[in-house]
Amino acid sequence: MNNLVNISEIFIETHNEYMLKHKRNNGTIIKHHAQIRYLEFLKFVSNGVYWTRHNWNDEEKKYEDGKLSGKYLNELHLYYVKYGFYDIFYKKLLLIYLNLTNYETLKNMSMDSSFVRNILGIGCKRNPHYYNKPGIKIHSFSDSLRTPIALYISPCNLHDSLSVKTLLKNKFIDTELFNNHVKTFLADSAYSSMANIHYLTTSGYDVVMGRNKQHVDKTLLIHDANEDQLTTFKSKGVIENLFGNCQRYPCIINNYERSVDSYRGLLLFILTSTLAKKINKIHNEKNNIELKKERDAKNLRNKQLDEKNKEIRYKKKKEHDEKLKKAKNERDKIKANMIKEIKNKIYSYINKNMIKRTYDKNINNVANNKLKKFSYTNFENYIKTNVGDVIINNNLMETVKYLCGKKTLYIICVKAHAFGDDNIKRIIDTIDIGKIIDDQSLNFFK
Repeated sequence: MNNLVNISEIFIETHNEYMLKHKRNNGTIIKHHAQIRYLEFLKFVSNGVYWTRHNWNDEEKKYEDGKLSGKYLNELHLYYVKYGFYDIFYKKLLLIYLNLTNYETLKNMSMDSSFVRNILGIGCKRNPHYYNKPGIKIHSFSDSLRTPIALYISPCNLHDSLSVKTLLKNKFIDTELFNNHVKTFLADSAYSSMANIHYLTTSGYDVVMGRNKQHVDKTLLIHDANEDQLTTFKSKGVIENLFGNCQRYPCIINNYERSVDSYRGLLLFILTSTLAKKINKIHNEKNNIELKKERDAKNLRNKQLDEKNKEIRYKKKKEHDEKLKKAKNERDKIKANMIKEIKNKIYSYINKNMIKRTYDKNINNVANNKLKKFSYTNFENYIKTNVGDVIINNNLMETVKYLCGKKTLYIICVKAHAFGDDNIKRIIDTIDIGKIIDDQSLNFFK
């Protein structure tokens, strides 16, 4: 019979060990029972982001009586961070978890990172891939049940491929234990540099990683992936689920802490609490086989429901796209008719003898001038279309440019009644229409 984990008791035990070890360095951290501290931490990470607002009464303008103030809780948190309390707390739960699962979940390690936007942190870099926002980046690899085995927080402009060696140095378990049970590393194409592949395979691990299409040249021999390779590679999605679960907590989705170590402490506290729930769930399923069957049945129902919803979304998107396409076709038709009407107006004011003289002058210089494509009708239609475009874009409308920083931007300026008959006739009379026709005829007879 497996025993359930009481995370509150483990917190108290770890807390008491550290209070004895660092009692001379704990400052004013002397009051309140350890279990109350744990519950207050849990309350804060579940609901809050600012320490000063925790248990604050806005009406009375003071902290609630009989409860830990946010300032005191922050003082306690920084004390824990300073002496590595959260790491030891998490490692205790992780050891229980690994013994319970018999280390079977360590076979495949999924590796990825997640960008966290900075709000109050000091000295955070900016990431050009996230609209140049300041922030930090969480790097981790997890086992097949979304349990982090290593954690590393870096500046947000560090490329993912440079974090592999650091992650392996920041494991929560012994290297010997890690090497004995880990077989394969899974990751996306950001990690598939030759340096990482060489380092991991030399260390004794298999590698299954995505590969960027631009690195797949024509000289490569490419085979179809078998079912085992696909199943293994697709299982790397558990690390993204891990980050998604963490981002449900308001104090984690953005960084409200002054230092990276403080943020990391809150993240580890949340991971520890989540791991305790997972351990108890595994305990219950081991003690009651029916619970596992119910979970598998529920997962199957959810999968079928997701597939059904996916099909519904696909149909709706297809219908929406068809409506957009139909509306665009109608707009294009209206636009084409409008431009055709304007070009007809322009053409009506052009001297047709000028077009005929230009045609006769150029046709004799063309080899095979009897071909149908060089007929006068085609020439006339070509001139009508292209001369109309030139006059519309350059004479009836005006495009100007200006500098905005280092960018060149453009403005279109059109006067009232620009496309009226009187204005078109005035433009035709004032411009050198013969030169425009000559220029366009050269393109026709090329």
